[in-house]
Amino acid sequence: EQGHFTLETNADDSVIFSSVGFIKIIVPSKQVGDTTYLDEEPKLLTEVVVSSTKRMKKIDIGNLKDKTVVATGGANQYAKLFANEVGSEGVLESLVLNFQPEAKKYGRYMTSIMIHVYQNAKGLPGADVLLEKVIVPIKENQKVVSVELSKYGIVFPAEGLFVGLDFIGYYDDAGIFSPYSRLKTPANLRIEFASAESADTFSKFFGTSWRKVLHSDRDGRKNTVSAKFGIRVSY
Repeated sequence: EQGHFTLETNADDSVIFSSVGFIKIIVPSKQVGDTTYLDEEPKLLTEVVVSSTKRMKKIDIGNLKDKTVVATGGANQYAKLFANEVGSEGVLESLVLNFQPEAKKYGRYMTSIMIHVYQNAKGLPGADVLLEKVIVPIKENQKVVSVELSKYGIVFPAEGLFVGLDFIGYYDDAGIFSPYSRLKTPANLRIEFASAESADTFSKFFGTSWRKVLHSDRDGRKNTVSAKFGIRVSY
């Protein structure tokens, strides 16, 4: 009872003490005292791999392969709406931007941009959900910029997101950085646009309101265009 027991043994007998998780010992009966202690026996498990049974699907969204109809710039900030056609929440993995550089013509050799991810506030860019500063330098004659965003864990909601950039400044051939301002715009870098059924890209100068980007043709008619940006989303 309560771990106490009595054994009748001969002088030359031995007593075996064992329990699960403890090291077994053999003690001559004449050496058995009132209390016997066992040492724990560590167990080394073989490698255990835990994996999810859920399959990860990655989808590319955007118009990167569409024909460029115009390349334009001039504003400080741009944002494009990406609709969530799947309908369920995903995670934003990466971003790709298409540009047409004019660095040699203007003597500006490296533009720096800051990436933004905005909530969709009833069709307009809302609160910024990318809480860290992601600044990307664009080298001379670089036409495609890829930005990895998976480490930020940004949810791609059912209502979609706006993804965009700020032109924050440029370096000249002497390596001197000049910031852009409301009155000083990035003439050395143009964003590529493709035709679109609806205007999903917005632009503005610092301190002003968002406005849809429209392209005027030779007859003065305004046409809807979409910035050639693309994102990858995992579900």
